[in-house]
Amino acid sequence: MTAQSKHTPAPWRYHKSEHDCEYIITGSNENGGSILPILGRTHNFPNNNEANARLIAAAPELLEALEQLSDFVKNNCDLSFQNDECYPAGYLEIEKSDKIIAKARGGNYGTI
Repeated sequence: MTAQSKHTPAPWRYHKSEHDCEYIITGSNENGGSILPILGRTHNFPNNNEANARLIAAAPELLEALEQLSDFVKNNCDLSFQNDECYPAGYLEIEKSDKIIAKARGGNYGTI
C-alpha cells in the first residue's frame, strides 16, 4: 500500500523558535534543504504548542507505520466473519486505518 509520498520524507524534527510558544518543524527534501513551517502561537491553548509540534514532526513515521501494520494485518490475518476472533473490530479498525492513510495521501477518504 505504500505509494510514493509527495510530502517531505522523514525524519521531521521540531525545534523551539526564538519566539515564545512557537515551534519550527524541519525535514530534509531531496535537494538536501529543509522545510521550515512554523507552528505559531495559540494564545487560547499555549500549552498545546509543543505537543502539536511533536505530533506533526512524527507524522511521516506514523503514516509509514500505519501503512505497514495495515498491510501486515491484511496479508496475515483472516478478517472474515467465520474464522477470526478479531472480526468485526479488527476489520473496522483496518478500514478506519485505510481511510486515515488515504486522507494523509490526499485521496478520497470518506467519513472516518
